[in-house]
Amino acid sequence: MRRWKALVIQHLQWSSPVARGLVLCIITFGIILPLCCHRLLYSYYYIKSVYLNDMSEEFLAESHERGQEALKFWEALRSSATQSGFADITKEPELLITVVTALRTEGREFHYLLQVTQRLVSLLRECSEGRQCAEVLICDVENGPDNEDAALLESQFRVVRRSPEEQRNQAHVNTFEREKRDYVYCLQKGWELARPHNVVVLEDDALPRADFFAVIRGLLSRRFALHSLYVKLYHPERLQRYWNPEPYRILEWNGPTAMGRMDQWPGPK
Repeated sequence: MRRWKALVIQHLQWSSPVARGLVLCIITFGIILPLCCHRLLYSYYYIKSVYLNDMSEEFLAESHERGQEALKFWEALRSSATQSGFADITKEPELLITVVTALRTEGREFHYLLQVTQRLVSLLRECSEGRQCAEVLICDVENGPDNEDAALLESQFRVVRRSPEEQRNQAHVNTFEREKRDYVYCLQKGWELARPHNVVVLEDDALPRADFFAVIRGLLSRRFALHSLYVKLYHPERLQRYWNPEPYRILEWNGPTAMGRMDQWPGPK
C-alpha cells in the first residue's frame, strides 16, 4: 500500500509529465473547448437546452421561405410550358441522382422535394461543361394519395411510381422494411432506365450544398471507390459516434464504404 501511495505522489508532482499532461487535459477538455464550442451545433459541447430551439426556429423559417419560392418557380415553369431539360434520361450516364420522395403528413408547406430539385437544377446548370454532369430521377414511393409536389414535377423530370398492385403489397409492411424496399425499388428503376455507372440516392429533404458535385467527383476519384459497394454520406444524429442499440447497424460500422457503382452489380450489362 505504501508503495502505491509513494508511486501516486511521485507521478502527481508538478515536475512529473503525467501531472502536467493531466492538468493540460483538464484545462483543454474542461475549460477551453466548452467555452469555444458550446455554440457549435455538432460539437460534444453544444448546449442544446440554450441554443437549439432558437436555431430550429430560424432554420424552419428559412426552409419555409425556400419552399414557397420553389413552389412559385416550378408552377411558373409548368404554366409557361418551359422544359427544364431533365424529363429524358440518357443511357449509361456517369452519375444518376435519384431523389426518393413520399407524401408528408406534416410540413407539406415546406415543399422539401421542390427545394431539392430547384437546387439540383441550379447546380447542374453551373457544372455543365459541354455535357450534363448528372441525370435526375424522381422516385415517388407514396402508397396513399397523390404526392402533389411530385406531380408538379412530372413535366420537368422523369418520375417513377409503383403500380397499384405493388402499392397494395406495401400496405402492411413495417416502417424499416418499407424503407428498405423503397430504396431497392428506386435503385432497380434507376438501373432499368439508365444503366448508370454511379448512383447518388437523396431523400427529398436532403438539400444539396453548393459543393455537392465537387464532393461527389472527389469521392469517385478515390481509389477505394472502385472496390467498394457504397458510402453513406449522412447519418442521423442518433446514429453518430458509434453508439447505437440497433444490432444490424454493426454491418454499417464494419462494412466497406464507397459510392455504389452500378456497373459492378450482377445482371445484364
